[in-house]
Amino acid sequence: MRSIRMANLNSSKMEKKETKAEARAKDVAVKKRLGIRGLPKDIYQSFAFTVSRYKWSVYEKRIVYRLIEMAQCEIQGIRFADGLHDIEPSSLIGAKEITMPVQDILANEKDTNFEQAKRAFKSLAKKGCEYENKEIWTYVNIITKPVINKGSGLVKFTVFDEFWRLLLRFGSDPKGYRKFELLTAMSFDSVFSMRLYELISGQQKTLEFDIETLAKMLQLTKRMMKVNTFEEKVLNVAQKELEEKAPYGFSYERKTVPSRGRSGEKVIGYKIIPHFIHKNRNNVLEIKDINAQLPAGGRFGGLLDPDVYDILIKELGWSKQSANANKTTLLQGQKTIPHFKDELRTWGGEARTASNPIGYIIQCIKNEVDKYEKDKEEKAVERLTTLGADLK
Repeated sequence: MRSIRMANLNSSKMEKKETKAEARAKDVAVKKRLGIRGLPKDIYQSFAFTVSRYKWSVYEKRIVYRLIEMAQCEIQGIRFADGLHDIEPSSLIGAKEITMPVQDILANEKDTNFEQAKRAFKSLAKKGCEYENKEIWTYVNIITKPVINKGSGLVKFTVFDEFWRLLLRFGSDPKGYRKFELLTAMSFDSVFSMRLYELISGQQKTLEFDIETLAKMLQLTKRMMKVNTFEEKVLNVAQKELEEKAPYGFSYERKTVPSRGRSGEKVIGYKIIPHFIHKNRNNVLEIKDINAQLPAGGRFGGLLDPDVYDILIKELGWSKQSANANKTTLLQGQKTIPHFKDELRTWGGEARTASNPIGYIIQCIKNEVDKYEKDKEEKAVERLTTLGADLK
């Protein structure tokens, strides 16, 4: 069995313009809410890394989040064209040299003379990764030789290949991976919020943990392991932050056994119950999710218009599942019905009194598509007749 442990050493044109403006406004709103640089994106992390044992600060976690982002860009063949990020071979054998802006690990904080960044990079350089399977045992540092250029605001440091590969193991981990929003994860003020968000993101089933497992994973002190303190300082803090910022939140229940103590029971663990918070899901990423499930080719292939998606979800109250279940019909309507967005709003108003509002709208779309196909066929016949074609 493999084990991973983190060691802690110390008009159509007008319509298009409006759509772009709305998209920019949404993007600005997201960045303002989160206070983090960058474009919205989901990143992937192996389950083994998600439940690894380590104790890092919020800023150290942000450094690693950015490493995950850059590592996954590298394997996707995405090049950094901004002149601020780079991945190069290191002069050290078996390592890479990373360049990124110091600002990448900050939210709304002011970092006078880079003091916070210096502490974070120095601290992370003193921490390592211990890896073991049936054949080998190895221990490597995560980063080394951080250098901050105070003029450019860029930081350059070395990452060891063993840790780089660990960041990319999400595809081969037998227990799967976690997918979560990068900017959201980086926006949290508590490292416990970060860890629990990674753990529950995308999950629908209840997760169960005994106290010892949680304590080891989060590297808690004995004082923090006391039930009331753990709930107040870890679970409640994370719960509040996730409800405010993340597309996934959670409730929790104690797991208890009978005890001779004053309460008559002893807490031995917790059930973590995830739930989806649609209002916090990034709109751009939500559209990518649903389009990933849409047909890529074929007569009615393509992408669902973001404005159409917004109307369905935000104005008409559809769920993501309902939109995806009716994806073919929606794409047919989008490609064939003039002023499709206006028609959706009209049908949505009419559907309020229907016993099945979604079914009513879908039937309206199908009726209009059928009319379009019939009209198209009739026009084709008329044109052939005009040209004197032999239709017999």
